[in-house]
Amino acid sequence: MKRAAELRGLSDDHHRDLVQARRLQRAASGETGGLAETARAFLDFWQQETSAHFRREEEVLLPVLARYGGNLTREPLVEMLVQHTRIRGFVMQLSDEVTDSDARPETLHSIGELLEAHIRLEERQVFPMIEETLSTDTLGEVASRLAVAESGTGAEPWSPSERPPVHWSYWSSGAIPYGRFAVGVWRWARVADAPPEPIAPFALRLVRSTDVLACP
Repeated sequence: MKRAAELRGLSDDHHRDLVQARRLQRAASGETGGLAETARAFLDFWQQETSAHFRREEEVLLPVLARYGGNLTREPLVEMLVQHTRIRGFVMQLSDEVTDSDARPETLHSIGELLEAHIRLEERQVFPMIEETLSTDTLGEVASRLAVAESGTGAEPWSPSERPPVHWSYWSSGAIPYGRFAVGVWRWARVADAPPEPIAPFALRLVRSTDVLACP
């Protein structure tokens, strides 16, 4: 199925998730051994991949869709979020079972079956709906925001942020008008590793540029 380039990264995630879903189902049915090992491997994959994938869809994809008038009450979108919640619940259960050294085949089967159905829902219904609803420019915004989310910086370059004030220092031997804005005063100084020495009659003061600009 052809996918918009802006959503291709999420689709690639789905291919990896599908591999995991089928491994869980095979282990649960007894086709492969190592139930506990399969469970632990999936939990590692969940922490590194699937959990973050769910968050990107919930925190980027759907908000952009809502911003541009997408109807979030449409059945595929509602079902998508319901499945996210159910899968998370099953993963919590599996984590507890692994901690107790009691991974159960029915739990692995439930996760694998639901995760596979979830991937098919998104690929066959959710993503085509989004591609139909969003313009090319808006899909570009999705891609940009996804890139930021994947970078792990936690910041979005289009969000306004307060620029920190510039600090600068000056020497003086007495009171001057903007001395009241000083955020630090030093009367001793040292060069490299030499011991500190007094700098009297001078003092070194540090002020914020924002305060100095505001000074009458």
